[in-house]
Amino acid sequence: MPPTLTRRPTPTPVPTSSIVPGWLTYENEFLGYSFSYPPEATIGYHGTTEEPPENITTRREYLAWEETVTPNNLCVRVGYKTGFVTVGPADEPLSLYASPCGITGIGDYTIEEWEEVVTIDGQPYTAGAMRLYIWQTDLLEHEYYLLRDFNNDLNIDFGLSMRGASRSGQQDLTEAEFNEVREILLQIVASFRF
Repeated sequence: MPPTLTRRPTPTPVPTSSIVPGWLTYENEFLGYSFSYPPEATIGYHGTTEEPPENITTRREYLAWEETVTPNNLCVRVGYKTGFVTVGPADEPLSLYASPCGITGIGDYTIEEWEEVVTIDGQPYTAGAMRLYIWQTDLLEHEYYLLRDFNNDLNIDFGLSMRGASRSGQQDLTEAEFNEVREILLQIVASFRF
């Protein structure tokens, strides 16, 4: 069995009446949620995957058409160092219009699974969790948490990688850095408000 990194305790719940001091706020009026995130994090989002009518030929026409189908913020992703938080629709009417939000595949890994309680908007919720180790080794590659059909039919996934992204110059993380990124991701998730 691969060695296990030390799990840090669940962070103290963020009061629902306040925003994390010094952090920015993202608001999604269409899906009815907001959350706080560190200023050094990045936000990305996308909307429909429905095919446009054949008479649309320019990017401007496509964007105008896309806004008539559904908003561009069905799937939202926060990137922080080697970690991420994604949120998107879980209910079928909206999820049919969005490309997959969050984790879509795992690959060839040795997988350690468990459940972990996370705090969101001051309330405890159970997330499915897994650590992915390079196949037949004890080298940790990724750690993921999945909340399905959460509050108003949303999916929230978050996770981080022990390995840095070479194309961005990100170095591999130490165990302490890995735990610090996980703690920030848990604080982002805890700050969700509905």
